[in-house]
Amino acid sequence: MIKALVAASAGFAMFALPAAAEYQDDMREMREMVLKLQDQVQAQQEQIDDQKGVIQEAGLEDERGSDSLLSSFLESTDFSGWIAASYFYNFNNPRKPNSGGPGTFYESGNGPFSNPFHRDHNSFQFDEAWFVVDRSATEESPAGYHFEIVYGATASAIQGSSAHLQGNDFWIPSANVSYMAPWEQTVTAGKFATTIGYEVAGAPSNVNITRGFTYNLFQPIDHVGVLVSQDFDSGFTYTLGAVNGFGPQQPDSNIEKGMLWQIGWGNDTSTILFNGFYTDDVEGDGRDKYVLDLVTELTPTDNLLFWLNFDYMNTNQDNKNPWGVGLAVGGRVGITDDLGIGSRVEFAHFDDKGVAFYVDGNGNARNLDGDLWSFTGTIDYALTDNLTWKIEGKYEKGRSGMGQSYKDGDAGVSGDATFLGTQLYYEF
Repeated sequence: MIKALVAASAGFAMFALPAAAEYQDDMREMREMVLKLQDQVQAQQEQIDDQKGVIQEAGLEDERGSDSLLSSFLESTDFSGWIAASYFYNFNNPRKPNSGGPGTFYESGNGPFSNPFHRDHNSFQFDEAWFVVDRSATEESPAGYHFEIVYGATASAIQGSSAHLQGNDFWIPSANVSYMAPWEQTVTAGKFATTIGYEVAGAPSNVNITRGFTYNLFQPIDHVGVLVSQDFDSGFTYTLGAVNGFGPQQPDSNIEKGMLWQIGWGNDTSTILFNGFYTDDVEGDGRDKYVLDLVTELTPTDNLLFWLNFDYMNTNQDNKNPWGVGLAVGGRVGITDDLGIGSRVEFAHFDDKGVAFYVDGNGNARNLDGDLWSFTGTIDYALTDNLTWKIEGKYEKGRSGMGQSYKDGDAGVSGDATFLGTQLYYEF
């Protein structure tokens, strides 16, 4: 047995010694490879240090930091907008251009009742180039900002000056900063859109091409001031604000501030909002003004939309209280994913008590007394995902002392007006 063990040990040694020698060779090669890699890494680090020195000497380090800040700004900001163009024809065949009058609102006895955004007869029009920059205030990022700028005929209509009839105006609907407090209230300061009403100035956000009586005669468009708002998980929402006035007065034209509010509730299929505005100093002591506004929207299915907008306005002037009420009911039915049909029916009544009911875009006091009503039908078709085409017919009629539209270019006027128009807009 001892001889056998000695023989086995000798045999193992004969095979183990060459294997150990081969292993040592492999280890030597690996050490050499690691040393080469270390040399390469050290050389690259030296090159990086040299490049940093060159950048610092050239003063480019701040520029690289600016690029990083710009990239962060772009990533956290939403950019959007649209471009719209239209054509309208007035079947009263007015020979006088600018048949809608130069003011933002009606021109009593001097133009169509509620077509200020498309006031030119038989004319192509560039409506609006609308650009939006937005960063909403959130819990994760509590500071926000919002900015909008508009160019075109819409801006001219809002500015309301007879010197701007060619549609070459700029208008800034919103320019504000916001902050979300730890208790989830958002404070917004600057210029912002009103909380009142259903229709808005921007073309894609309306069912119809034109705006109605309630928008043009009862509702403000934008304000300068401060808002506090909050949305709850239950669907309730509120907004309270102090503003310079009914419009975007800057600086404030009197010593009083206007109060703006909105209280509402909504879910996936329905929304109801109660809005209002009040100021006790419109043009002097004892001249107060308030607007009460109700908005309801129903979307029972993806292809059905119904909306209602009711307004009551009262303006105290010289111990008289001219007032008016307006009601607009509208909706849209989606025939296909690309095709839809919308409509709007409106009625308005005014009692001006013998004094001016409002001041138009030219600063002229205007009387409104009597009734207005209109019917509007609109077909919309999505040519592409971004491009939409609309065709619209509108009939409106006034009674008593309401404004009227030119007919055949003579001194006679007609108490009604019929319009046919079309619009294209591209959203980006």
